[in-house]
Amino acid sequence: MAAKWEEFMEDGDRYNLQYRTANDGKVRPEHAAMHGITLPPSDPFWEEFYPPNG
Repeated sequence: MAAKWEEFMEDGDRYNLQYRTANDGKVRPEHAAMHGITLPPSDPFWEEFYPPNG
């Protein structure tokens, strides 16, 4: 995922990133609550929640 992150950073905030889960019964509640969050790569949210997390 580090290589993928570098690709995102090359584009700056040209595209937003979206937090997605498998959206099934195995997803932890704290991750399910973030499903669908859409923010630019520069947002501090991604410093903590970019996959793999947890």
